[in-house]
Amino acid sequence: MPRKLQPVRTCTRCGSSTNEFYLASKVSDGKSSWCKPCFRDYRRERYVADPGLKAKRYSQISDWAKANPEAVLARVKRYQARHRQRVLESARASSKRRIAKLLAKNAKRRAAKLRATPSWANTFFIEEIYDLAQRRTKHLGEKHVVDHIIPLKHPLVCGLHVESNLRVVPQLVNAAKGNSFLPL
Repeated sequence: MPRKLQPVRTCTRCGSSTNEFYLASKVSDGKSSWCKPCFRDYRRERYVADPGLKAKRYSQISDWAKANPEAVLARVKRYQARHRQRVLESARASSKRRIAKLLAKNAKRRAAKLRATPSWANTFFIEEIYDLAQRRTKHLGEKHVVDHIIPLKHPLVCGLHVESNLRVVPQLVNAAKGNSFLPL
């Protein structure tokens, strides 16, 4: 289905002919009389002329939101209804990040009991490895877990809980390996 072509209009500020205009509900045809570049320039000039204007505007919005919580809730619900897919994707991504952080935090806690996490360990990379395990589980359909290459607790060696000692493997491989260590 072809898109409708927008009619070309003339900007009342610069006089250029374009079809890039912001929506304006108070105007009869629903479009602003200034083109988008002119409107952006106008706003930029206003904020440069009065540096406190942006903070003042945010304060007004915040005060209105505190005074009208029902209206804010209604707006949020309307947005969520209109953009259901975007809201769900955002919630899923946020949930996955929380779970990966929680798994990494639990592993760090267990490693801390053994005093296996040094101060120089990069927690960001460790969390990323746990996130990768979740992604592989989702995309490959087989449970993946984070394995310590050199075990943290073993009669011969003691590994560290650092990014270079971690790898993502299928759960069956990790279970078969158990607490074994094969020196090179």
